[in-house]
Amino acid sequence: MTATVFDHSDKDTNTLTINSLGTIYFDKTVQELFVIGVGACIAALNTKTGKVSRLKIQLRDQDKSKRAFPFAFSCLYIDTDSTIWTGMFNVGFVHFDRRGNKTLYYTLPFNDKSITQTVFHIRQDPDVNDILWLGPSSTGQINRPKVSAG
Repeated sequence: MTATVFDHSDKDTNTLTINSLGTIYFDKTVQELFVIGVGACIAALNTKTGKVSRLKIQLRDQDKSKRAFPFAFSCLYIDTDSTIWTGMFNVGFVHFDRRGNKTLYYTLPFNDKSITQTVFHIRQDPDVNDILWLGPSSTGQINRPKVSAG
């Protein structure tokens, strides 16, 4: 078996941002491996060309101090329209449109302020396209907010 190694190189801006990785998600429709790295970075590695692009998800000023060190993002889901939903530590979740570099923020309606706003899992309902299932932390529940997936 032959292995191809993709890593970080300070001398090459077309490599992964850093060698410390948190979570990966493979989108087989476009042959890209999305990598959540240390800091506020999500990189997209094209597995055919080896080229790396970085998503331009902007952190709001009020969220920069809330993120969990060393990661800002907790999970990733690629929607059918190629937009990205990502959970953020202590913030909630984000919808990012790569075509326009537009970021929309969402929080969860918890009455108990001791519960963090971290979303660890995002999945689309298999039967209803405009429903996302969210797995937040510390609640023992799954939320089903009606947010537009497009």
